[in-house]
Amino acid sequence: MAYSVFNSTKIAGLATTLPLNNASFNEDNIAKRNLYRASDLQTTSDFGYIASKRILDEKQIPLEEVGVLIFASKTPDYRGPATAAVLQGRLDLSQDCIAYDVNVGSIGFVLGTQIVASHLESINKKYGLLITGDTSTKQVSEHDNSLNFFNDGAAAILYEKSNDQQPVSICTKSFTDHYDDYMINKGGFRNYNDDNSNAATNNRSIDNNYLKIDQEKFLRFAEKEISDSLVEFLEYFNLKETDFDALALHQFNEKSLGNLTRKFEKSYDQLLINFNEYGNTCGSTIPLLLSDAYGDVTDEVIRILACTYGEGFSLGIMDVSVVTNDIFEITKTDYYFNEGFITHK
Repeated sequence: MAYSVFNSTKIAGLATTLPLNNASFNEDNIAKRNLYRASDLQTTSDFGYIASKRILDEKQIPLEEVGVLIFASKTPDYRGPATAAVLQGRLDLSQDCIAYDVNVGSIGFVLGTQIVASHLESINKKYGLLITGDTSTKQVSEHDNSLNFFNDGAAAILYEKSNDQQPVSICTKSFTDHYDDYMINKGGFRNYNDDNSNAATNNRSIDNNYLKIDQEKFLRFAEKEISDSLVEFLEYFNLKETDFDALALHQFNEKSLGNLTRKFEKSYDQLLINFNEYGNTCGSTIPLLLSDAYGDVTDEVIRILACTYGEGFSLGIMDVSVVTNDIFEITKTDYYFNEGFITHK
């Protein structure tokens, strides 16, 4: 695995935003689950904008001191320009701010932290901002049962240069032999001229415009590689399970969570799980877990072992400590960026 250690960066704020639109889902032998769906007019950046504004305003951050903005998502506003560049203007950040997109979903929090911290420790600015999340329900066919696992939303994480905290340790790993087992075949330029003949049928579940996941392959990957990689991570950094206040796992689906929980529940003091309440929110899953568990907790320092995994197949593991005062409670909104609808008429 590729390991990184950041000794001069801490999380100074974390906020998660979901759509106001909410319904419940229930079927035989499955617990009731809330479904948070973005409206047709809402995008991932709208939720990230609300979360970012809350942190920047409430913590009174000097905007000229935000030196990097990363938008980690597989559901950008446009194919160009970068959504991060649009958010830079919407948030009134300085022209000196590095701003770009990273096309990544479920590992967005871990990989995004690695990217922001790498920039922040090499530039002359005090703060960095990561926005990660997805509106995945817009990528899944209405005929696909996995639609009932996905929810929409985004998180904003503010990072600050600091020398008075535990190091942030990260590892990432990619298993690209499986890239086509979790993918949307169209939307880029590899199949740009494909007329997508499947779309002419009534079965939208095989439409190349929609997300397709080989569930069985992905579950086998999750069960084996996550366990092995967590052991490898702990051994590399000479850590024990008891060093952490909680293990925060990506909330993919009930089956993967059940299998992993049985493996880890005796090793960790607390497993953070909220799948039945919020489903799989992809890049914002781990921040949502933290907001849900600690958003109303004050004056504590929590040490989290976070493990994210998703398309690629890929995974990311992070050892990070956060002051609970810097974790905001979950917010919900029907806001959207009206000025983002461009016309050249």
